[in-house]
Amino acid sequence: MQTFGVIMAGGGGTRFWPLSRLQTPKQLLNLSGRDLMLNETFDRMARLIPRDRIFIVTSALQLEGVLAGCGDRTDRSHILVEPSPRNTAACIGYAAAVLSARYGDGLMLITPSDHYIEDIPRLTSVWETAFRAAEDGEHLVTIGIRPAYPATGYGYIRYDTTGETDVRTVFSFREKPDPETARSYLESGGYAWNSGMFIWRTDTILRKLLEFAPDMHGALQKIGEAAGTPEETDVVEQVYGGIRSISIDYAVMEPAAARGEVLMVPGDFGWNDVGSWDVMDVLHAPDADGNVLMGDTVALNTRDCVIVSRDRLVSAVDVEGLVIVQTPDAVMVCRRDKAQNVRAIVDALREAGRTELL
Repeated sequence: MQTFGVIMAGGGGTRFWPLSRLQTPKQLLNLSGRDLMLNETFDRMARLIPRDRIFIVTSALQLEGVLAGCGDRTDRSHILVEPSPRNTAACIGYAAAVLSARYGDGLMLITPSDHYIEDIPRLTSVWETAFRAAEDGEHLVTIGIRPAYPATGYGYIRYDTTGETDVRTVFSFREKPDPETARSYLESGGYAWNSGMFIWRTDTILRKLLEFAPDMHGALQKIGEAAGTPEETDVVEQVYGGIRSISIDYAVMEPAAARGEVLMVPGDFGWNDVGSWDVMDVLHAPDADGNVLMGDTVALNTRDCVIVSRDRLVSAVDVEGLVIVQTPDAVMVCRRDKAQNVRAIVDALREAGRTELL
């Protein structure tokens, strides 16, 4: 059976403001110093799936950035454009409808575009196991990350710990917990972090969307019928905005798990969703004082800070636990342990009509 890759690349990455903007969100930034996060994701996927069977789903606003950033990795026909953001169920349904129309049934690997992976060979092996588990067409498969600490910023997957196989039955999905609940999850040993990676057959996910989210069916059917025709772009423009905005977890995975139809492959390959400035030490080795320094910076008697300069000297002295980010039109300073709240700045700018900074 043919395999296909789908990279979800339409997110805003607001917690990386002021570097991340609407047209150049996190996935189109080179945060590692090696390449754009989108390109690193594409190249990981290309170890297992032929490049001409990898598709990217992005927003209309980010299309030009994706085309320019990817270069010769892909061509325009493999970039699916969402006219408006409608969450992951619509994104995945759109890709499945197009793939089904163009190629018939096949195995899909869906992954976010902006995560960090330390051990790529081990990730590839986990993906191969997941493909085998999904081939029967009876199950939806996800990748669960072995939790390293009681994280409150991730969703969790509760799974069956009995047996010795590499594939486990999923009981339920849990939202981001409070600290006490996260500790109980870790102590129980029966929970994994939700990576947002999924593997299934094209016909299986379309069937499950029809069953669990029938209100989406008409729009996805129209997109599939128009796929590969001169009308495809117009049809997507007409119907996409009417699709309900809901995550694939809520729309499909939770009800499917309740019926025993979801499997999980546990993974331990150095995964991080690189969600905000405070975790930049995942991508860059800190100095002796725990600082991550990028660009033209000077840090004196400064500890545990992230300091980023784009086009001028940024200096810090006698400070601790801060994030300082400079771009040509903005400077952002916050406590490192509050870096998740940077998105509130973006919300405030939007409310104030400061669109030139978004």
